[in-house]
Formats: sequence, structure tokens, C-alpha cells
Amino acid sequence: AGAAAAPAEAATAAAGGSQLARSASFAGSEAASEAASSIGTSAPGALLAEEQAVLAQQQEEREESEGPPEQPKELDFHGLQELLANESPDSKEPELKRREKHVQKTLLGFMAAILKLPEREAKLTRLQHLFDATHQKNLALIRSGISRQGDPPHKAIYGCLDTYQAILWTMQQQVAYLTTLSLCVENSAEQHIFYEVVQRLFHDLQDSRTRHLFEALIRYMFAEEIELAKTLDEVADHAKEKDRQKSSVFYLYTWYATSEQHYESLVHKFMDSKNSKTLIYAVERATFVRNEVIALTIQDFRKAPQNEVKMQDFDAKELANEFHKSIREFDAFITETVLPAIKSVVLPLAIRRFWCYALKEVQRRKFVGKRTIEDCSEPILRLFVLGTLVPLLRNAKTFGGRSAFLHSDFERRLADTGNGLTSNLEGLAAFFETVAGVGAFDDSAEQRQIKRIGAKIRPQLLKYVMGQMHNVYDDTYTKVVLDVCLSHFDAKPSYVLVPGTTLMRMSNLLKRYESKLGINNEDPVEALLRKIGVWGDKMIEAEKASDVVHVLQINARFLLTERQMVLCPSSHCPLPPRMTTLKLGADENFGDLVEKFVVEDERYKDFERLFSEARFRIKATTLKMLKRDLQNEITEDMQDFQLANRIMICLGKLEELIESETPLSDMIDTIKENLDARELHLKYLDALESGLKSVRKASRKHEQSLDHAEQRMEAASKFALQLRPSCILSEAADAHNFTLKISNAARAIAFRGEFGRTEVARHLSYTPIVTHRVKELIKRKVVIAEGLWTETADAKLQFYLANGGVEISVLCRRDGADALVRQITLSEERVRDLRRADVDAVLQLPSGESPLVVFATARLMQLLEEVEAGR
Repeated sequence: AGAAAAPAEAATAAAGGSQLARSASFAGSEAASEAASSIGTSAPGALLAEEQAVLAQQQEEREESEGPPEQPKELDFHGLQELLANESPDSKEPELKRREKHVQKTLLGFMAAILKLPEREAKLTRLQHLFDATHQKNLALIRSGISRQGDPPHKAIYGCLDTYQAILWTMQQQVAYLTTLSLCVENSAEQHIFYEVVQRLFHDLQDSRTRHLFEALIRYMFAEEIELAKTLDEVADHAKEKDRQKSSVFYLYTWYATSEQHYESLVHKFMDSKNSKTLIYAVERATFVRNEVIALTIQDFRKAPQNEVKMQDFDAKELANEFHKSIREFDAFITETVLPAIKSVVLPLAIRRFWCYALKEVQRRKFVGKRTIEDCSEPILRLFVLGTLVPLLRNAKTFGGRSAFLHSDFERRLADTGNGLTSNLEGLAAFFETVAGVGAFDDSAEQRQIKRIGAKIRPQLLKYVMGQMHNVYDDTYTKVVLDVCLSHFDAKPSYVLVPGTTLMRMSNLLKRYESKLGINNEDPVEALLRKIGVWGDKMIEAEKASDVVHVLQINARFLLTERQMVLCPSSHCPLPPRMTTLKLGADENFGDLVEKFVVEDERYKDFERLFSEARFRIKATTLKMLKRDLQNEITEDMQDFQLANRIMICLGKLEELIESETPLSDMIDTIKENLDARELHLKYLDALESGLKSVRKASRKHEQSLDHAEQRMEAASKFALQLRPSCILSEAADAHNFTLKISNAARAIAFRGEFGRTEVARHLSYTPIVTHRVKELIKRKVVIAEGLWTETADAKLQFYLANGGVEISVLCRRDGADALVRQITLSEERVRDLRRADVDAVLQLPSGESPLVVFATARLMQLLEEVEAGR
């Protein structure tokens, strides 16, 4: 027995020694010496006695100070009367109406200034066009003599990029399209396309306009999903159903919460391994310093890397004892270390605002048997645990390492599969999943212990979530309106980057569900989709072979072209009327840009006025008692006739309420909801007025920067007309005997005296026209001449690009002059269709007759692109 025990002890000692080395790399010499003192003198994973006593005392103090979650006190008539009496005068309905008009007037003033921006920016725009007109020719001159690695492959999608650009802006600004699409997709493949489009559209979360539009999108999606939910458990459900995720909101919330936008404000607060207050630090300390194993089942406990050698000779009883000991240590770890680490984090305001919105939507939905705020906060708890904590733990390398601008040494410890860190993180993630309701515990003894731990911390996590929403006001829709003003006073362009295949699949997906996506009878997206059509699988595969990421500009300054704007009643986003269900009058440019306060339920409006104005105290606890108390207030010597009249009106309505057995809570809750709605609307107007100050600053800054921008663009345009390098650059090149390509281009411009670069050409239009010999086009494989007259003829083809189409003139050399044989016109729509043709397609012209000229379609489209670009 002794001989058999020796190898086991040696293995245990070796495991302890290697564990000590790993702990030294994590926590330094102090932690290493602490770990060394525990090896062989205390049970593996046990806390030091002194540390355990301190943590136990801290936990007791916390429990005494926190106590159970507070239950809201039930409101009665007297409490309601006090709330109404203390209501701010600014919250009264007449004052709210007055302020709405004032803010609307201020906003319309900014809108008028925005509509004048094209006139104010006319000089800068002209200079930009001049610079752009010379840009392509400058590049051609500079690149002349530079060998190219063959012509770029023909892309069928190139002719549709302008249309895709319009579609992407429309879907970004009017979030109703993406919301409806999220409910339409039927399988994981379609859902994947949807997610990629959303992530591409809203990738730049650093930009406030993009970020707030995404926040508007996820709110609208949540509101629509909650209407379809039959029970509270279906709200923000991360499970799958019919080969797709039930809740698209859950996926996008997780993407947003763990995005780079929230690395510092959220991810680092949980995943910074060098911050002693973080959750990941606690897990590493439990793993490397206290040698703890986090496992929910005895099988996982035995398979843990720390136990593979140590427990290979343990019998079932010894293994069970060790597992139960680890469960007790896990209980202490959760309550004394993990919970404090979580509670110390104040989440980003944007996340907390979304939670507040979600909570109000759940309360408004009024699920059966779910009336308390704790019940309504259950979906928020799922979002936090399953949509934030679990993804962070499961993707620790991404969120705890260099990808999140944290530490490479943590990545190295995580890569060592033998130290137990990865398995402990997985065990903790699995525990949080179970706490949030994913999976279920069985009736085994060890599972009952885990279940008790989960039941103990769940109320505390729920209280933490509710505390994060305390005194938080959601002003997202206010910011979306303000962003429209700010973006127009900022000329910085906004772009999205989308691969060609993603654009193709996106338009096919939109085309499939276009009957459900339409917002009005003349839907703009439907009209744009008609210009694109449907892409076949072969064409998408051909594009995929050499896929290109396209840079498309978002029309953030849409008022400069649209000239009209309203607030969409569904998505609450500011939009041109053509993208909503609203219509403006012939002489109107703007609808109501300020949301109006509307009382949704006016049944108890007379009672509300009575309670707020009455000087007597209402003590009734039932409607019948209220009727009796009001009757007692009517006396013969009553001097306030208005109050008496109001009491009589309320007594008449009380008769009806008592007869219909209306519950008392219905009256109190409705009046309280109207009171809260007025207070919320006051905050909305305050936020809007406060935000308009920043718009005023942006307007002044834009005006001041215009003169400077004009000077810079004028200098750039002047340089573009000559391309003369600076003296410093020329001297440096001469000193090193180096010829600048820009100098060669400048000499070419001066030599040619190019008409297009003189001041005379500034206000002239440019229509591309070019002539090629047929033999040259045959060599370039643009024209297919085998067996046709063009194979031997001395002919030329002239291409004249106008209005998006092309006129092709066939010229034949006769008697020393070029004679016109035939003129063929291809319309803009025909050219657009040809751009989508297969790579090996041919075009016979003229159509429907004996072919005069046969083109390789792809190479013809490439030639036209070169003509259009001036090459």
C-alpha cells in the first residue's frame, strides 16, 4: 500500500509544484509564497484561515446592510393625492404644450438654416467639383509609364453601386425596414445575412449619429418582438427555433454590449486581469492561488486539468468527498468574490438606457401574472447574464487579451490548457447560464447544492440589474433628432464598407420579402430593388471568386437634397415623408419635429384634477368609501362652487365604476401612469432644449470653418491644375538625383497646354467620347470577329456616353474618309442589365437582326468604364 501511495504523492507534489510556478507568473512572489504555504498543509483549494475570516465578516456586513430587495409600497388615494399636489408646475399639461411650441419653433429655425446651406457652400462645392474633375487625369498622368498587372476583372455589381448606396442609407435612417426584416427571416442562413448587413451598416459606433440610429433600431426591434411574445420567458430568448435564433434583439444586444465602443466602459471592468476588482482577476486568483476547481458535475470535476493526475487513483467515495469540498469552496467564491466583483461595476449609460426602455415595454405589455417590477426585470437579467457575462467568459481570449487592448500574458495563461483556467471559466459560464434559466438541475445531491447557490445569488443579481436602471432617463429618440441637425453642420462624409457578395445576398433577401417590408404605396426600397433585380447563384459565386469590399457613402446630410422631414410615427426617426406613412401639404417642408404629449387614458381625468386641487385629505381605501367621503364634503355652506361641481361630476362617474365593479387599482394606476408620463415628457423637452445648445454651437463652428475650407480647397484646386511640386520636395529630389513622377506630370501639363485644365473649362460639362480601331478591339478581345466582316475590314467604333447609356457608331474607311455605316444606341437600363451578365456572355448588335458587331459583354462593360473614367 505504501509503495502504491508513493507515486500518487509524487504526482500530487509535482502537480502542486507546477501549480506554484503558474501562480508565480500570475500573482508575483507574494502570491507564490502564499500558495506554497498552502501546499501540503491545507486541503487543495481551501482559503487561508485569515483571508476566509475577513471575507466572511465582509459578507455578513454586506448582507446586514443590503437586506432583502425592497418591495415598492402600494399606492393609496392619500399617497396619490400627495404626488399630485407636489407635481412641478412645469409638468402641467398646459405648460408642456407651451414648451412644445417653443422647441418646435427653435427646431424649424435650424431647419431653415440647413436648407440654406447649399447656397452658403456653393463656392466650396464648385471648388470640390473642379478638383474632382482633374483628379482622374492627374492620376493617369502620374501613372503613365507604370506597368499594370493586367486589367481588373469585370464586376457585374459595379453598375448597381449607386442604387445599393441609396438602399443602405434608407435602411440605416429608417430602421423600420431592418426591424421588419428581422421578423421575416426564416432560417439561420438568412439571419446570418441580416446580422452581417446590420453590423456593416452600424460598424462605426464611434460616430454618434450611427450609434444612436442603432440604438433606435434595437428598441424598435424589441418593441416588435415583445408584441409577438406570448409569455415573459419568450422575451429576449436566446434559444433557437426552426433553424434560427428566436430573438434577433438578443444577438445584436450582445454584439453592441461587447463592441469596441464599450471596451473601456464595460469589457475592461470585467476582463482586465491586472485589476484586482475585476471578475477575471477573481477567477485567476481562485485558479492559481487557491487551486480551486469550478465544475458543476462530478464528471467535469474529475476531468478538470488540475485533477487529471491527482485523482486518477481516487475511488468513488474519495472523489465525491473532494467534489463536495469544491462545491463549498465554490459557494464561498461566488458569494464572497464573484458577486462583489460584479456589483462594483457601473455599466455604460447606453446599456442602462436600453434596459430602462426594455423594462417599460415589458411593463406596458402586462403579461399575465407578471405585475411586480422584479418579474418584469427578468428579461433584463437574461440580457445581462446571457448577453454580457457569459459571452465575456466564453470568449476570454478575445475580450481579455490584445484584441480588446488588454494583456498578452493573460492570453498565454489561457493558452496553457493544463492550468485549469479555461475549464474554470467554462464552469463559471455554465453556472451563470443555469442561474439565468438555461438548462435545469437534476435531483442529485451535488446538483441540489449548486441549485441552492444559484437560488441564493439570483435575487442579488436581479437587485443589481434593477439598481443599474435607477434614475436613468432614456433620451435616445431625442438624440436621433439632434443628430440630424448636427450632421448637416458637419461636412465630414460617412461611409460603410460592404463586400459585393453581401450586397447581392442582401438585395435578394429584400426582394424576397419586399411585400412585407413596404411602408407605403410608393415604397422607396421597392423602387430601388426594381433597378437591381435578382442575382442568380452562379453570378454570386462568380463575384465571390474575386470579392471586393465596396466603400459606399451614407447620405447623412439628406435634407440638402430631400428638403423635407417628418418624425416617423413608428420608428420615431426623422425622415423624408416619402419614407414614412405621413404626407405634408404642398407648401410644407417639415412636420411636427417635437413629439406631442398625448394622454392615452382620460377616464379618470376629472378625478385627477379633483385630487390635485382638493384641500381635504382623502383617506378612502375603496371606491365606495371614496364616494362616501366625497358626499360628506358637499355641504350647504360650501363656497367653492367649482370644487363642488367637480365633486358632483366625480360622484356621477363613481356610480358607474362601482356598478361595473372596477378595481380600485385601475384608477390609481392609471392616474399614476399619466403623472409619470407628464414627468417623462418634461424630461424629453428638457433634453431637447439642452441638445439644441450644441446644435447652435455646431452651426457657428460650421460658419467659421467655411472660409478656411474654401481657402484650402482653392489652393488644392490651383495645385491640381498645375501639379507643380513644392520647392522643398523638388530640392530634395534634385539632391538625391531622383525624378519625381509628379514633376513629369507637371511638365506634360505645361507642354500640352491641356484645354481641360484652363480657367476657360471651369464651367463646361464633360461628355466622354472615344474612337477605337476594330483591329485593336479584336486584339483586346472586346470584339469577336471570327467569321464576320469585321475580321478583315478597316473599320472603327466610336463610343459616345450620355445619360447613362452609350451610342456606338460603326465607321468604315472609304476613299480616304470614315463613313458612318450604322449607329446603335444602348439605353441606361440596357447597360445596367449588361453589367450583370455572365462573364462569358456575348452581345450581338444590332439586336434582332443579322449581327454587324459581336462583343464580349464583360470586356465591353470594362471598356465603357475606362471611357467614363477618362482613361
